[in-house]
Order: sequence, then C-alpha cells, then structure tokens
Amino acid sequence: MNVNKLLRDNLCLSVALCMVGAGVLGTSAARGEKIPVESLDDLPPRSYKVEGSVTQLLKTDEQFAKLAQEVRADIVADLDQALAQT
Repeated sequence: MNVNKLLRDNLCLSVALCMVGAGVLGTSAARGEKIPVESLDDLPPRSYKVEGSVTQLLKTDEQFAKLAQEVRADIVADLDQALAQT
C-alpha cells in the first residue's frame, strides 16, 4: 500500500472522527452539560510504542498502519464514552 494514500486515508478518518466528537460534545455543551477539562490530567492518557525512528515509521506501511489502528481504536473508545455520558 502506498504510504501517502495511507496517510491521507488516516488523516481523513481522524478529521471525520474529530468532527463527530465535536458535534457530540458541542450538543452536550449547548445543553449546559459540559465535560470539564481543567488540566491534562483530565484527558485520557495515551501512549504508543514505536520502534525505530519517525522516518522509519512513515516509510513502513505495516508499522504505520498498526499505529494508526491503535490511535483510531482509542479515539473511537473516547467518543463512545463521551456519547454514553450525554
């Protein structure tokens, strides 16, 4: 798979998920049900293990796809949790 296509596809998915999340959170905020975030500690902690350099990550389709899948799973889980709280 072409790395540029993979990057573009993952970027599009990330933007779409953020827009959905903003809509969900925006609707909650409009009703006065804000999810308070006062510091970084209020956000879910996320870390991802990456082997090698960033350049290697971007040039290796399989490694980048694995990272993108992990990030996507965390974003979906966070959005699901936000939906459950509304």
